[in-house]
Amino acid sequence: MSVNSLAEFMRVSPLLTRAWWIGAVSTIALSLMMLPHLEGYNILALQFSFSQEQFLTVLSGMTAEQQHGFGMHYRYDFAYPVAYGLWMSCTVAWLLDRAEGSDLLNAVVYFPMLAALFDLLENSFIVPYALDFTQVTDTAVYWQSVNASLKYGLLGIAALIMLSLVPKAFKKG
Repeated sequence: MSVNSLAEFMRVSPLLTRAWWIGAVSTIALSLMMLPHLEGYNILALQFSFSQEQFLTVLSGMTAEQQHGFGMHYRYDFAYPVAYGLWMSCTVAWLLDRAEGSDLLNAVVYFPMLAALFDLLENSFIVPYALDFTQVTDTAVYWQSVNASLKYGLLGIAALIMLSLVPKAFKKG
């Protein structure tokens, strides 16, 4: 199955609505479960540290409870990318169908899925240190940050395209 045919299938399949609801509800539920573990510190500073030194500097500004919460959020953060990837991909597919988007935009359906993959890779570099983040290696922090950058870049592009499709999708009636 080609890239265009899978994207086309997602755009017209009756499973799209079910998948959208599963993705949306899962994303919201997992967000609510992770939220208490992410309060009081800047997770983006950790994600974009790019070096062990910077990561440990940010970590040293956190309380022991916050560090524990950061480690605990990974209980949910391997399911979360799958949920938001599904939800966003289905949303893009639906908007493309409603707005009669060009075939060139079909590839955007995959951006949230790729972002989810980069998120899983990001997590896999740091989770081995979740019990003691002070043992994190420079290589792990670097590759975590690279994958976080790719993830947020793809999500940003997908979000901008989604926003650009909304007026056309709802103008159609």
